[in-house]
Amino acid sequence: MLVGHIGAAMVAKQAAPRVSFGTFALAALAADILLFTFVLTGLEDVRFRSSTEPAAYYAPLQVVFSHSLVTMALIGVAAGAVYTWRTQNRWAAAVLGLTTVSHWVMDLPTHAVLPVSPGWRIYLGSTLARWPMIVLAFEAAFWMMVLFLYVRDSKSVNSAGRYVFWGGVVSWSYISWAIVAGPPRRPEDAPLEMLIVLGLIVVWSYWMDRARQVTAAD
Repeated sequence: MLVGHIGAAMVAKQAAPRVSFGTFALAALAADILLFTFVLTGLEDVRFRSSTEPAAYYAPLQVVFSHSLVTMALIGVAAGAVYTWRTQNRWAAAVLGLTTVSHWVMDLPTHAVLPVSPGWRIYLGSTLARWPMIVLAFEAAFWMMVLFLYVRDSKSVNSAGRYVFWGGVVSWSYISWAIVAGPPRRPEDAPLEMLIVLGLIVVWSYWMDRARQVTAAD
């Protein structure tokens, strides 16, 4: 799941417009940024999709540090606490924390197993992960609904808010399809490629925060 997490950041931006869209995107994607960093360093392990048939981008083998519910909750609490300390805006801090945790919740239908906490052999998952195209269809429906609401409740303040925004939307949509149904990537290249993609999404999100103004009020 990729655009689903970007969509969660868009929902959060509408709920707390004073927080940068880029900050929400960083929170929503934090688990994957940690995951692919840990895979590169050998701390965690996944089995990347190798078949030409549609399938999840990776199967988690050891992802307890980046993708456990407790880890996401702790990061969310820390992010919310720092934001509250800096701004005194508790509502926005709560939204930021929930956006971080939303990654685990939204990943649940796409994985057969996800860890609950480091040190616990408790896992949750979904049988829906067996049908990746159905998961992709649900993600696409959520993405289109969120895009409709985000565009409705925001306005571009310059040309980037129109052209770069939609260019990003098309690019992230294509990548979301490609990692599930496109040609498989080489396992040795996949972690770095995804870190580059995630970094570009975060940079794009910070840019779009300046290029599009959300009109909904806190």
